[in-house]
Amino acid sequence: KEFERKDIKLREDHKFLKQKQKKLEAKVKKAEQNIEKMLSESKRMSKEIPKTQANIETAEKRLAYEKQKMDKILDSHKDELSSHREKLEKVNLELAPWQNQMKEVQADMEVAKAELQLIEQKELGAQERISETEATMKDALQTSEEKKEQISSLKGDLKAKENDLKKAVESSETLEKEYKKLGSQLQSSRGKVEERKAALHSEQNQNQVVKALMSAQKSGHLEGIHGRLGDLGAVDAQYDVAVSTACPGLSHIVVETVTDAQNCVQYLKKLELGRATFLILEKQRALQQRMESSLQVAPPRNSQRLLDLIKMKNPEEHKVAFYFALRDTVVTKTLEEAQKIAYGQKQRWRVVTLQGQVIEMSGTMSGGGKPRKGRILVGSASKLNSNGDDLGRLQKEAEEEFEVISKSFEMIKEKRQSTKKLIGESEKVIDKLQVEIPKAEMEMEAATQQAAESKKVLTELREKVT
Repeated sequence: KEFERKDIKLREDHKFLKQKQKKLEAKVKKAEQNIEKMLSESKRMSKEIPKTQANIETAEKRLAYEKQKMDKILDSHKDELSSHREKLEKVNLELAPWQNQMKEVQADMEVAKAELQLIEQKELGAQERISETEATMKDALQTSEEKKEQISSLKGDLKAKENDLKKAVESSETLEKEYKKLGSQLQSSRGKVEERKAALHSEQNQNQVVKALMSAQKSGHLEGIHGRLGDLGAVDAQYDVAVSTACPGLSHIVVETVTDAQNCVQYLKKLELGRATFLILEKQRALQQRMESSLQVAPPRNSQRLLDLIKMKNPEEHKVAFYFALRDTVVTKTLEEAQKIAYGQKQRWRVVTLQGQVIEMSGTMSGGGKPRKGRILVGSASKLNSNGDDLGRLQKEAEEEFEVISKSFEMIKEKRQSTKKLIGESEKVIDKLQVEIPKAEMEMEAATQQAAESKKVLTELREKVT
């Protein structure tokens, strides 16, 4: 910027000198025109010289002739003229002092006249210079005022643009935070939609098998089928993740006997409906006594037995099936409580947290990733039908949530881009104004200086004239 200011200063000086050069060139041109006029007059007079010389010769001959005539006349009147000459000489003697005095007065008059002409010429030139200087000073003052107004306007524009830029930057920072936040939410929502799609697809496939088997039992082709284990009980929503994670057998199909299971397998194979795992109740009867014994033991402090939390429509038949799948697994609110129970008790316990972290009786721990949920009915035990409708509703809700977040994200994205564009444009305008203001200030300073110099010259010229 320092080089730019110096450049502007040099340009203004160059402009001022160029104006002076133009004035001098105009004077030189006027002088050249006068010289041409005088040369033309000289040529004209040179052409008239021969004619004038001829006239002079003729006049000299005539003068000689007239002189001869005068001499003859004088000779004839010599005596008379002698008398008059004496009188004339006497008068001339008397007039001599007066004639000398008159010559001196005439000489003084000529000198005064020449001085007067010189003064008049100087005054006329001074008046012209005064007029030119006044015009220059007027132009300089007008330029100075115009530049002053321009600087004020430019500074106002600069301040406004700086305020706009500040607001845009603040808005950009807010939008950037919102953009990142919504981006994270969008990614999470997209993952949730995909997860629920996959869960619904898996549930639909499983339900197809269950529905096919239940339909075959209804038509008399099969028998002894109770249904999918996860559909035979329900839990409160807060325990959904814990049960869905700690009980991998919720997708097993519960049947009465081994024969029933074999018949189901053959039926599925025959119709190519897929595969299924069966939980045979007659094979779990041996667990009945162990289950009843275990239920006599209270779970550790700050925990609940998962089996006690499952609401079953037919607990006499299905409780042992759930016990087979869960055994004595207990649930805690936090991982810290789970660790105290799993590692700090004399009796070993399998523990799961509400967040889906599992500590096995062997001491191994599993967790992390996306928690599993929706593999058992949520609510009362009367809702013992397929939870495919719930998964469909959850998927729809996830898709609606994704759409809302996506629209918000796109809106913030557009605002973010437009704000960045506004910042770029404002910065360009500010850079331009920061160059224009010093330039205008230098131009105003140059005009003010020129006006001051013109005023000083004008004062000197007026003093000389007066």
